[in-house]
Amino acid sequence: FLRGAALCRRARAAPPELVEVVFSGMPADDDDGEGEPFFFRLSAMTDCTTAELRAQLRDALGWSESECKHARLLLKRAGGFVSLKDNERLDARRAIIVHGAPLERRGGASDIVPVPPAAPALKAEQKAVDFNLERSLSLQRELLDSFGADSFQRRLKKLREECQGPAGARRYNVERLKLLLTVHGEVLPRYGFEGGLPGVMAMMAAFSAPVLAA
Repeated sequence: FLRGAALCRRARAAPPELVEVVFSGMPADDDDGEGEPFFFRLSAMTDCTTAELRAQLRDALGWSESECKHARLLLKRAGGFVSLKDNERLDARRAIIVHGAPLERRGGASDIVPVPPAAPALKAEQKAVDFNLERSLSLQRELLDSFGADSFQRRLKKLREECQGPAGARRYNVERLKLLLTVHGEVLPRYGFEGGLPGVMAMMAAFSAPVLAA
């Protein structure tokens, strides 16, 4: 029982992950349904809040402050939609609907947060990497140990203190991503992946392989 409780605490204390989120637009009331749906992919951390996601979309798509304020992030549920509250975390959600603001890239939009366009091709490249169950568990242990190290936690705490308040939210997201990638840059190459964001996406694709998901 004590060992099980320890494992549960370890699972709850697992560090945030970088994931790919797919945003789709909700058709307007006067939409005839003949247009192609627009999708936008964004890299985000699993502990990112709805408010932070909205700010990332603003920077990536070039929304005005008014559009950002009126944008609602929704989840599709049986019989309708559920609106996400500003303080809700992303967690396991990977598909979100945007209502009230356009999902169209505009001039001057940031290039920091969107997933690289080459991400779909990473799965094909990943076939050449020797990544079995034993190596996947070893990789996860190394990442957990590195993220849990005192030196990393001190840097993360300092970053939180420097980015207090709504004005610091965007800087915190960007700098935290850079900090996380310093660990990925050390660990991932030992397992055949690139050390940057493309390597993280390739690792995630490898974890979803049937031999590991079974």
